[in-house]
Amino acid sequence: SDEFLDMTNPRKMMMGAAGVAGGNTLFRWGRNSAGQLGLGNTTSYSSPVQLGDPGEWLACASGTHTMLLKKDYSLWACGQGAKGALGDGTIANKSSPVQIGSLTDWSANLSVSKYGTTFAVKKDGTLWTWGHNANGLLGTGTDTTDVSSPVQVGSLTNWKQASIGRSASTAVKTDGTMWGWGLYFNGWGNTTNYSSPVQIGSLTSWLNVNNGADSGTCIRTDGLMFAWGQSYFGIRGNGSTGSPTNDSSPVQVNGTGWNSLSQMTGWSAAATNTAGKLYMWGRGADGGLGTGSTANVCVPTQVGALTDWGTFPISKTDGQGPNMLVVKPNGTLWSWGIGEYGALGDGTTANKSSPVQIGSLTTWVDGSCSSGDRVAAAFSE
Repeated sequence: SDEFLDMTNPRKMMMGAAGVAGGNTLFRWGRNSAGQLGLGNTTSYSSPVQLGDPGEWLACASGTHTMLLKKDYSLWACGQGAKGALGDGTIANKSSPVQIGSLTDWSANLSVSKYGTTFAVKKDGTLWTWGHNANGLLGTGTDTTDVSSPVQVGSLTNWKQASIGRSASTAVKTDGTMWGWGLYFNGWGNTTNYSSPVQIGSLTSWLNVNNGADSGTCIRTDGLMFAWGQSYFGIRGNGSTGSPTNDSSPVQVNGTGWNSLSQMTGWSAAATNTAGKLYMWGRGADGGLGTGSTANVCVPTQVGALTDWGTFPISKTDGQGPNMLVVKPNGTLWSWGIGEYGALGDGTTANKSSPVQIGSLTTWVDGSCSSGDRVAAAFSE
């Protein structure tokens, strides 16, 4: 399977904006084979374990490797270093966080992939990347050269968010335009591969984008959602259940009033709407859709009957059979899907096909997980 994580939650941006006064307390759990939890060992944990000091961290994005933002806006990394994924100039694993360079100008907008690609947006709006570069995934104009230290993507200063897929990347700028590079699964309307960013269409109303394996989804400011790429397991979200096809241009997902989304590489997706409802669709294996079953769903289907999931964007999760990790506005933390290596954080290694609460705290402010690597992170006040 192919596993990726994108951590671009604006709640993290707000936490970052408050970072001068202090951050939040970070907890980690799940698989730790390469030291990706940052706890100084390679032991896996099935319940949350605190990383570092209270208030030390502002943001965390992790799969097989982890990128961390401290409250002074310095960037740190741990986990698997293959292909230069950590950005510290080496390819060695690190089980404790090491600083990337010496600058303190990074933002909370971080994105990583299991196969060793990283994107990070700085506070000045520049986009930086490093690690694995198959098919022009880094967007630096070269197709195959891996990079072990940060390099800038172009020279522009208006990048808002970047998301990594298996073989293509997508990004949104602050002017609402959407851009893509890599293989042609990015929705740019043709089958040409690009090693530098190219604009997708001409709209200036794109809000939040996420890539899956060979597909992607994006929400517009008018609350409509669109998908592109390959259509396995109903990931298109428009009722299509026929033979898999490849849409080279965005097609509309059923429903309106969408305000946040998350797409998993394992061919499933999740989104919240302005009514505070949570919906999922696509591949249902391992209970990852939270519907109480393992059936595939080809249209957005509500998770439970509650309307208390909030309207903040949910964190990107990923993997072949997803995990979900969501913080509700009331500060409680919920998860479901694959429990292997303790990935759900509920003290077990069992799969769960419906949401289960992690502990009893009501002070959680954000969370994310990479189900492909069975690893998770959450912040508490």
